[in-house]
Amino acid sequence: CRLGGIPEYVKVQQQDYLPALYESIIYRDILARYKLLSDKTLKKLVFYLASHCSKDMSYSSLKKLLGLGSVTTVSDYCGYLENSFLCFFVNRYSESLKAQEQSPKKVYFIDHVLARVVGFRFSEDIGRMLENIVFIELKRRNFDIYYHSENKGCDFILKKMEKIVGAIQVCQNMMDHDTKNREVSGLLEALERYGLKKGTILTESEEGTFSEDYNQKKYEIQVMPVWKFLLSDFQKQ
Repeated sequence: CRLGGIPEYVKVQQQDYLPALYESIIYRDILARYKLLSDKTLKKLVFYLASHCSKDMSYSSLKKLLGLGSVTTVSDYCGYLENSFLCFFVNRYSESLKAQEQSPKKVYFIDHVLARVVGFRFSEDIGRMLENIVFIELKRRNFDIYYHSENKGCDFILKKMEKIVGAIQVCQNMMDHDTKNREVSGLLEALERYGLKKGTILTESEEGTFSEDYNQKKYEIQVMPVWKFLLSDFQKQ
């Protein structure tokens, strides 16, 4: 977790490697490719996104933050960042594509340590860091990834071959009663909403399985450390 997952940085561990990589992406992969005249707005956007990694945000709020005249411009900039594989945007799940596009997006970075380098105080929130790690692994396993938000929230809704196949919550731990209640209740709402019988909560170190009754139905919840999930055959479940 401390070094992230960019192979060259893990190998050499030179402090200037990640800043240099970031600058290369900004200037070579985005500014030059899309013929943008200034890096100021783009860098401000990346700083904000990196500082709010694993959180949701709307294009409208980003438009105001950046002082841009059009939501379309914000959407274009975010598209440039995604095309460069610097960061990724996740839609709220809905059967309506229009509703997906109009809902806030959750943002994740290609590497959580790179996000810490270009953002502000990212490393202090272990839960957000773990969520970013899980997202990258889910993407690597070729899931279509969404988040759930109705009365409650669930971090990841997973789809393969037009079928929803999983729901995952991520948090540092569930030792606090309110945290456990929030994570479990959000997961249960998602399980019922998408017709699933089992859900997963990934944490820093906790492990176990328990069942919960929700609206007269019983659901199984598996708690697993993130490191064990990364080594598991979750994609085959």
